[in-house]
Amino acid sequence: MIRDRTRGSPRALAIALGLLIGGCVTAVNRVVYLNDGAPPLPAMAPLAEAFVIVPLRAYVSIGNEALTAPVVPSVVGALNRIFFPAGLQFVLDGPAQTVGVPFGNRFDAALAILPPRDTPLLRVAFVPRLFYDNGEEQGGDLVVRERAVLRLAAGPSVDPIARVTGHLIGAALGLRPSPDPLQLMAMGTTGVALDAAQAAVLRAAARRLPGSIPFAQAARSGRFPEVVGFIRANAPPG
Repeated sequence: MIRDRTRGSPRALAIALGLLIGGCVTAVNRVVYLNDGAPPLPAMAPLAEAFVIVPLRAYVSIGNEALTAPVVPSVVGALNRIFFPAGLQFVLDGPAQTVGVPFGNRFDAALAILPPRDTPLLRVAFVPRLFYDNGEEQGGDLVVRERAVLRLAAGPSVDPIARVTGHLIGAALGLRPSPDPLQLMAMGTTGVALDAAQAAVLRAAARRLPGSIPFAQAARSGRFPEVVGFIRANAPPG
């Protein structure tokens, strides 16, 4: 089991809530890239042809106060900015599904509100609370607390929910924890950096995921036009 744990200060909590609420938009399952105030994309990125598009299935608890189903596409857009230098982009396989409220604040209680696993896709559930943790991951199931609290690290501002989700996805795809607070794999910080070796591990693991689609195939088929267009506009020219 992988965790992202932080005991945050009131100031860090206020920053996290402000970033989350400021990113709210209305959408269904189309990835939403928010450009206003978003950090610039890192210069390091593979050519478009190297990108892999990975579907996710999302769930939101009816007990959430801020992170509701219409917010999820903007969280995925922020997640894609984090993973852009690694050559990964994520899409929702459908609208975020609403589930119940966990009975308690433990990881197993959060998993219990999810439907039986009927898909090999990565699944992420956004819930009101977790016991001390921002999120946990096990066997491709991610649970993220909607009011994530992170320690500030140098670098651009980042959506805290996307950062916690990204940390857990990195763990699910084989990345090891990092002591560097600027790294995505640091525990409980706002760091989002990925080095070239980590990017290679992520792309290789993503290609093996069921349902993953190479960029070229998505471009030819006309699928996921928002993500394909984003890659074309921002990846280095071939």
